[in-house]
Amino acid sequence: MQRALKSTLIGGALAILVSGGVAFATGGAGGMGGGGARPADMDKDLPGASGPRYDPAVEYSKAVAALKAQQYKEAVKAAEHVTDAVPKNPGGWEVLGAAKAGANDWKGSRRAYEKALKLSPDDFKVHAGLGLALANLKDPKAQGELDWLNAKAQACGDTCADAANLKAVSSVVQNAMNPAAAAAPKPSAMLDHSMLF
Repeated sequence: MQRALKSTLIGGALAILVSGGVAFATGGAGGMGGGGARPADMDKDLPGASGPRYDPAVEYSKAVAALKAQQYKEAVKAAEHVTDAVPKNPGGWEVLGAAKAGANDWKGSRRAYEKALKLSPDDFKVHAGLGLALANLKDPKAQGELDWLNAKAQACGDTCADAANLKAVSSVVQNAMNPAAAAAPKPSAMLDHSMLF
């Protein structure tokens, strides 16, 4: 795969992750504040009292920062801390899916997004991430995810808040399914993930 296309696809995975907002509120200056409350299960004692304890909100912020810096190994490690601590929070699985995609672990990305989909079946970011992973695995099920995204975009029309993001992520999945056509993607089909943070 050409370097520019790979960069676009990884940028797409990262954009998919954050296009709907931050899943964890971390508070503090320079944090990834999302305005939401911490999930109740974040404050419970973590399994393995003798092992290290991780604050999922802090680890989530570390994972997103590592993704921005294209440090995918570090992003995976931090995201795995999140999913270990709060396995029922889809945001952790989303960031893990994007981190695995960045590390070219498309099978791992698929597994993470499949877990996120079970927890958040109507989240277009999850469907897009799963579609991207499936497309890179040459799995024909990618078409089903693209169809879901296109149906959601059509139902949304141009007036809903997610209209632009739905169109953008659909283009990224489509391009991943047909890399030859995406060799020179049009500017409108590329995602500038830096704008989403």
